[in-house]
Amino acid sequence: MRNLSAPIAALLLCGILSVQALAQGIPANQTQILFIENVGLPAIQSIIRSLEIQNAPVPSELTELVKSAGDTDAFYALASSYFGLGWQERLSRDAASLMDPEAAEMVRMRIYLASLASNAERIARTSPLDAGALRGMAQNLTRQSQYLKSEDDRAAFFTAFAESQEKIFPKETSPNMDNFKQEVSALLTDMSDAIDILVDGLAAASLKEKRAELAEKLASITGNQELAAWLAQFDAFAGKLLSHTTPVDTEILMEDARALLIKLHTYLAQLAKNGIVTGGFLEESASLLQDAESAQSPAKFDAFMDTLEDALTRISQRFPAS
Repeated sequence: MRNLSAPIAALLLCGILSVQALAQGIPANQTQILFIENVGLPAIQSIIRSLEIQNAPVPSELTELVKSAGDTDAFYALASSYFGLGWQERLSRDAASLMDPEAAEMVRMRIYLASLASNAERIARTSPLDAGALRGMAQNLTRQSQYLKSEDDRAAFFTAFAESQEKIFPKETSPNMDNFKQEVSALLTDMSDAIDILVDGLAAASLKEKRAELAEKLASITGNQELAAWLAQFDAFAGKLLSHTTPVDTEILMEDARALLIKLHTYLAQLAKNGIVTGGFLEESASLLQDAESAQSPAKFDAFMDTLEDALTRISQRFPAS
């Protein structure tokens, strides 16, 4: 027993305690609690420390797992969703592998692949692949990464990984990274004002600190792997900021939207009357006015507001303010 690594020994301990729990009538989730305390949480904390030491992005899913350690069901659900089937064994093995540089590299790869899978729906909005194909690709690569016995195996894995990256983020459709950084940097600057408006006290200080951290990390992004991890952290930050917003009556929003659309439609009609091509926006504004009358349910309201926002963005680009 003395030669076993700490994670394996902890796993054996949980197995012994599981048998004892059955014998003594201890609640079934007691073994899950023991696994989290003795294996799961220490393993995740080790992985996070390793990523931080290597100055690598820490996906928000890992920090959320640490926060959920006190809720057994939440921890198991998050871990299963992020790491996939067999996550207990994989988590223990990855934590024990961090001392080996080559093994640690594969741990980072699996962390990235897990982020791809868990954010598949969002990535699919701009990728040629749908969410199901993205998850399948990430899962296949994760399995392949666990059975590398030679340099040829490693070379084959990284070749497959590069090919998958090209399919997910084809170069010809990838956004310009410099333009992305510039636009998002401006957004983060604007968010400083939003924090001042929505939040005060310690919460405001914490959000401002996180905003500054995101801005600093944004400057160091050089590729898709770092970008995916950064976006996950940005999502968590945006969620915390939005949690401080005050709900607005949807009827008031719809009244404002209708008033805006009436003025917009009148303006576009005037442009068309003067011989200026509106690029289909006149018809689109009329269609949006009709949609506004039927956007009664929450789902239809959200869809309408998304469509309106998209249309207004395109119109502002077509007819910029002078």
